[in-house]
Amino acid sequence: MSSKDDHPIVRSLKLLDPILQFLTKATGQSAIGVDKLHTTLPATKQIPFANVQTLLNYNILQAFPLNLSKEQEKEFEEQWCQGKTGTTRTDFQIGFPSPEGSDKRLTGSTKTAAKRRLAELKKKLKNTSKLLAKKEIEPIIEEEEENEPEVGQSAKKDWSLPTEDDPNHVDEPILEIERDGLNALDQVLGLKTKPSKERDVESFIPTCILPRQISYAGSHPAQSADYVGNMDDIPWTKRLHPTLLTALLGKRRLYRHQEIAIRSALQCTPTLVCTGTGSGKSICFLVPVLQAAIEGHRSMLLFPTKALAQDQIVKLQAWLVEHNLDDKINVATLDGDTPHSQRADVADFAHIILTNPDTLHASILPQWKHLYKPVFESLKYVVIDEAHMYEGVFGAHVAMILARLYRVACLNSENKDAVLVFLACSATLAHPEHHFRLLCCIPQTKKVSIVTQDGSPRAAKHFWVWNPPLLDTNGKNMGMVKLPRNRKKKPKKPPETTNHPDVGGPVDLSQTLEDRQTAQIPRKQFIRRRHSADETALLLARAVTRGIRTIAFCKTRGLVEWVYERTLAALKKSPETAKFISKVESYRGGYTKLDRRQIEQKLFQNDLLGVVGTSALELGVDIGGVDLTLHCGFPSSHASLLQQAGRAGRGVAASSKPSLAICVCFNSPVDQHLWRQPSSLLTRGLTAPLSMPIYPGLVQGHLLCAGQEFPLTGHANVLTIQSTEDPEKLKEKNLLCDYDLFGSEDIYQEALETLQVQGAVKKEIVGVRTKEGSAVIYKTHTSIKNPWMKVSIRSMESVNYDIVDTSHPMQGGRMDQICNEAAVMDTIPYSRVFYHAFPGAIIMHRGRRYKIVSMTRPPAFGGAIGQGFRGTVKLGAFAKPSTHRYFTRPLSNLKLTVVKQIERVDNICNQSDPSQKKSPVEDASTIYSDDPTSTSFAGCGVVNLKRNVHGYKKLSLVTREELSRSELSLPDMEFDSFGFWIDCDADVLRPIFSGDKFAYGIHALSHAILAVAPLFVPCVMSDVQCDHSIYHPTRLSIFDARPGGSGICAQLWKSVFIENGLIEAAINLMESCSSCSNDHGYSGGCPACLQAGECIKFNDFLCKTSGIIVGKHLLKRLKQTDVYLHNMKKKAEADADADTETPQKLARTSGSPDIASPRRKARERAMRSAKDISGASQRQTVIGRPSWPMDRSEGSSRQENE
Repeated sequence: MSSKDDHPIVRSLKLLDPILQFLTKATGQSAIGVDKLHTTLPATKQIPFANVQTLLNYNILQAFPLNLSKEQEKEFEEQWCQGKTGTTRTDFQIGFPSPEGSDKRLTGSTKTAAKRRLAELKKKLKNTSKLLAKKEIEPIIEEEEENEPEVGQSAKKDWSLPTEDDPNHVDEPILEIERDGLNALDQVLGLKTKPSKERDVESFIPTCILPRQISYAGSHPAQSADYVGNMDDIPWTKRLHPTLLTALLGKRRLYRHQEIAIRSALQCTPTLVCTGTGSGKSICFLVPVLQAAIEGHRSMLLFPTKALAQDQIVKLQAWLVEHNLDDKINVATLDGDTPHSQRADVADFAHIILTNPDTLHASILPQWKHLYKPVFESLKYVVIDEAHMYEGVFGAHVAMILARLYRVACLNSENKDAVLVFLACSATLAHPEHHFRLLCCIPQTKKVSIVTQDGSPRAAKHFWVWNPPLLDTNGKNMGMVKLPRNRKKKPKKPPETTNHPDVGGPVDLSQTLEDRQTAQIPRKQFIRRRHSADETALLLARAVTRGIRTIAFCKTRGLVEWVYERTLAALKKSPETAKFISKVESYRGGYTKLDRRQIEQKLFQNDLLGVVGTSALELGVDIGGVDLTLHCGFPSSHASLLQQAGRAGRGVAASSKPSLAICVCFNSPVDQHLWRQPSSLLTRGLTAPLSMPIYPGLVQGHLLCAGQEFPLTGHANVLTIQSTEDPEKLKEKNLLCDYDLFGSEDIYQEALETLQVQGAVKKEIVGVRTKEGSAVIYKTHTSIKNPWMKVSIRSMESVNYDIVDTSHPMQGGRMDQICNEAAVMDTIPYSRVFYHAFPGAIIMHRGRRYKIVSMTRPPAFGGAIGQGFRGTVKLGAFAKPSTHRYFTRPLSNLKLTVVKQIERVDNICNQSDPSQKKSPVEDASTIYSDDPTSTSFAGCGVVNLKRNVHGYKKLSLVTREELSRSELSLPDMEFDSFGFWIDCDADVLRPIFSGDKFAYGIHALSHAILAVAPLFVPCVMSDVQCDHSIYHPTRLSIFDARPGGSGICAQLWKSVFIENGLIEAAINLMESCSSCSNDHGYSGGCPACLQAGECIKFNDFLCKTSGIIVGKHLLKRLKQTDVYLHNMKKKAEADADADTETPQKLARTSGSPDIASPRRKARERAMRSAKDISGASQRQTVIGRPSWPMDRSEGSSRQENE
């Protein structure tokens, strides 16, 4: 650094100039008041008035009013030192020199003008050094050390924002909360703010932050604890068992929300605790559950994953042994890993059962009469942990399972005051009470307790966006995150001061030697950005070597293995860091039971410093003491980001220091937008009231299961059929009937009628102790065995591939069968296996690389997966260790075909001259203002989705360049679903767009429809999907994501042809998104509008401006259809007759569904049944194998093969 840069006057200008630039741009004024400047300046870096006066004397800055008198100068000095108006009468302002001054080059708030002002100051300081002697001026900033900057001293805005040549870049003053985030970043990662030597850039594990590499997204402020008073003054503590009171609550102070939740649960009030991550929600349900166990009652705890159940049971059993309560309270898990020989003991002796919805659906409820009856005879509490996981179609299935649980509990509740008490916990719920009542069986008249006020301490949490550096052709770090702009050389000769920094000139002093050197490198050598997985691995390695507990979240299994393998490679580079290899592990679905238990044991015992995992770790697994979360790319949603980031800063110990969440960008347009506009990271986007798609098609399967467990009773509760109690006493219990449990009376009746037509249920009349004396019940037909197998609540498949290590000693290199389960490394469902483990694929497992050399042929059948087998079919993919220096990526395609059209809408505008031909519109601005003259088509019905992996490509591990491609001949995977489609009038629209903008516009409009779908139909974004094809698309297609359909698209179809409908809402979303509209030159959307978590194109190939044009054209055409006009006419009539009840109104509405004829109702039911595509259920997931490699079958029939 030159001597002129050390001068206090220069430092004063470099501190004051950016703030003036920002405030003048923000306010639109040419000068800023002294009080505003004083409050904006950092408290630790106030500028003495003598420095300001020198800048004014040199005309570098200008004071207003002009030509100050001596008295005004004293007032000016007083106001500057006090930072407020005080007793002065004049409001002084400071700005840049006016254009009428002597040097117009110093005017304005641009970067160029700022550099000129700095150069002019340095020149004048040199010429008049006697006037600016350092001994006469107070220093304003502490001297910086030559080596590594101290913690908090590296907080400079120039490296935490995008590059200067970015059109979206604006210099802003550093806020206090952002300064705290910078300090936390230095404390956790210990990275220098600028590379001082070449080895800083070239070192494998990063030791510095490159200029402009990180962007500040926001912070969540800290919060102090809110404890209750003396425990002896709490009334409910006297009800607890003395041992429980002393052991559980004797040495701990309860937070306010814990006391409220425990009191409510002990009073048998349904309770939902919706507080932050790590706020002690487990205590809220453990206290009443343990107290009930001591009193002889039982409780059932539902967890969405096995890992959560294992976490809880390990802690609970250890606590019981420690306090000598293990002989009084028995705790056990009941899931798919529980041996069948032990399940009878669990049913007979366990007071607390930890299970999941899958086991409850497939094992406990079907066998409640024979095996699990003792559980229901004394069942009191049902606890639902991580309640936010149960949303959309999956949440609707779980709600139906809990309804069946409620029916069985009612049958065993004759001598109990309350049937069941539901308790739930969650950290992220927008509408907690609404969600709680939808999920659990709670009468509308019953009071519930919703605890949302969090009393636990919480440290500040800072969110950052990290952009990986650019790499050259050899894969080396170039020390920059953005390419320099190609600026045309001006014919004018540059000033001499440019080459003499000591003299003073417009030199970017924030550039290091590496920056100035790489700026001379030709642009063509910058070929790529470091992959987000590689950068995440390096940051994880950096954190682990500093002893920082970190979780790295990845969106896919492949990314988990990639980050884990690169982290180990980074740690192996140096003997000093190699000792940390054992402190890093990966955790994801697919691992064997033994591997999962070993990793979970390390997690729960805090033996690990770094964990790489998928969303399974975003749930409530207590890892302990996590200070940093890394996110490899933006997670699927804003709620998922907050849930993952909530893993850090848990507990009282961690709340004393701030935590960090760093989102590492991919090179995709969306992630790069987040880096340029970091505030978009925490933008929530659309928030629709949470609901669950409970439709007749979904309810049918659960009615079959419920009818086998106990007959369906319709308007009466199940206890009415078999109870000997007085009917009046039963009414006092306020029990729910089957109408209430399974959606509503209409949904129940429609689903039941469909089952009757199919012959799946049979009707009976039984006698009851009511005024009627008899009741109609329905039983599942005896020919239907195991109806639970027909209901897949998570779209789980029964055909899976086991990845087998042929080098394992127990396998012996054999590739014809699985010799021992110890050789199995991974399990992948059939629908995804060919995307990961096709023949020739390079896969990674626990840090090692393998190559798939052989695969077992799929079973010789053409029926649906799960339909032709009563159990799980295990196939094998055999792999051997590999040292190849390349990795593979599959080449796949998705084909959507309309199988059965149920409804059709013709968008026809009659032409006066039939011979007139349509012509493309030349101007995009008139595409939706002129009357369309061509025919478009829209419809809904059954669609077939066929996915196929037809090859793969090899890419270099060093340069990521494609090396070669290979073809594959693999069977297709297809399923039927329900969807709707709208023709996009490609002949008219495509000619007005350049390149592929038309296809990108359709893709963007499809994403926008997915985003607004929850506003019209109870669902979540992942319940529906769109056609992501970008190769000459001609129509927009939306379909149910689950095989067989879920009824959501059938409801969405009704929202297309109404006023302010689906298409119009999608257009408004794209036009009004405030998160990405100010990003100059970017039209790819953001998480608040277009980003979909399940996009197979990774949210690329989107164009919001083209999507708006396509959408408005479609909207103009849809408004001319007969269906739209008919709906508008009905709406107008309904609005006109809203306040009157006249015979004319009754005549007009005689065809409405409320008073429709039986024949009309039958037609409507038949139409809805067709939309449920029950006739296509046998083709939900179809395997075909006509061209399987080395398949020598002669094409014999299925019966012959069987």
